[in-house]
Amino acid sequence: MKHLILLTITSLIIFAGCKGPKSKRKIKKIEKPASLVGVVTTKTQVFTPTINTVGYAQPFKMVTLSVERAGKLVYLLGEVGEFLPANRLVARVRSLGLYSQRSGAEARITEIQTALSQAKRDFEKIAGLRKKGVVSQNDYEMAELQLKTRRAQLNSASASLSQVNENLYGTSVFAQFSGEIAARYQELGNFVNMGTPLIQLVDLHKIKVNIGVSEITVTRLKVGDPVLITTIAFPGRIWKARINSLAPAADAKSGTFSVEMIFDNSPDKSAPPLKTAGGDPPREPLENWPGPWLIKSGMTLKTRFFMPSLKGIFIPVESIIERAGKKWVYVVQKPVMDKKTTSSVTLREVILGLGFEGWYEVAKGLVEGDVVVVTGSGRLRKDSRVRLIDSGRSIQKEIVDKMALTPVTPPSVNTKRPDITSLVPPAKAAATAAVMKAPAMALPGAGMKKTPSPAVMAIPPAQKALSMTAPPAMVMKKVAK
Repeated sequence: MKHLILLTITSLIIFAGCKGPKSKRKIKKIEKPASLVGVVTTKTQVFTPTINTVGYAQPFKMVTLSVERAGKLVYLLGEVGEFLPANRLVARVRSLGLYSQRSGAEARITEIQTALSQAKRDFEKIAGLRKKGVVSQNDYEMAELQLKTRRAQLNSASASLSQVNENLYGTSVFAQFSGEIAARYQELGNFVNMGTPLIQLVDLHKIKVNIGVSEITVTRLKVGDPVLITTIAFPGRIWKARINSLAPAADAKSGTFSVEMIFDNSPDKSAPPLKTAGGDPPREPLENWPGPWLIKSGMTLKTRFFMPSLKGIFIPVESIIERAGKKWVYVVQKPVMDKKTTSSVTLREVILGLGFEGWYEVAKGLVEGDVVVVTGSGRLRKDSRVRLIDSGRSIQKEIVDKMALTPVTPPSVNTKRPDITSLVPPAKAAATAAVMKAPAMALPGAGMKKTPSPAVMAIPPAQKALSMTAPPAMVMKKVAK
């Protein structure tokens, strides 16, 4: 028994002696590599926002001429594209005996006028004799009644003649204003009913444009505001228009408010003069009607409205992250613009103001000099390490320069609108192409809910496809999804 106890104790001592010393090795923490992100440095900017839409050219005046009486078409003047002077007879239908009716009515009036003259003389004679007591009261009253009867007959005959003349006038159509024949719907010999379209006449010396804008935009416009007009057909040319009217009520179908603009058309000096319908002598050059015109009815027009200037900090929509109903951005702490040097980021809440085609005004949360992550934020978390690349983006470059126009410098901030006369024609097509071919920034990674482009939010559905300057390429890709 003693031997067994000694053996057990000896085994325990040997086992304890076999245990080695405590390991002093430390497990190294594996750090994630720093992410490469694109950033912008915030600064206070004066920005003149614009509203860009697309509309279609409409004539200053347009009318479809038709007759007021049914009949066979016996006269029709002019062909499509010809000039038609005001008050010119355009068309006439067969009168069907109306001229004979007018001759009869005129003869009846002549007859009644003769009888009326005789009745006046008889009445005056009897009235004189009545004063002398030569004729009776009954003879006097009969002469007076005869005079009144003749006057009533004359009024009735005149009314009949007026009715015949109106019927005759209804068989003819006259040009209500000077213009060009845009369409001809009938030919000689056709039977036409009352109201059947014969000719469409347009006045293109001025052009009207009607577009629909959102309820937010319409509150920032007023009658008389300047508008720039460009066309697809004549790139490089700019027309200056003014807002003529603002609709007081929204359209029931589209929900947009109609804005009407008017501007002077430009004569097409390279085209031959318009031929006058009916073969009249040529008009004096540039006299009242210098057509043909450059802008035709139905052409696509791009419109650009100028809003009051804003002064503040603006950030791209790609930098904004939405969480729990709030807007956040990643701000770099102690930034160093070096691909090799790393910095850390922190998440900061921001309050946004107005949106402008891929950019937002920051009302609160950022100060001048903050470095904000624009691309690559999908892989970031609080205190993530990053390497920085300056994206070089700015609201002025991406919105104003995309229009290929010289940036507008308003005379003051939040007071007056810019003078469009200071603008110059667009730069050469190569400059525009270089801007449009700029590479798109990478989309943020999954897991982050990005704020939609303000261009998509602000423009009603009916106008989304009509934006003159589309949002940045990355936003368009996201919308397309």
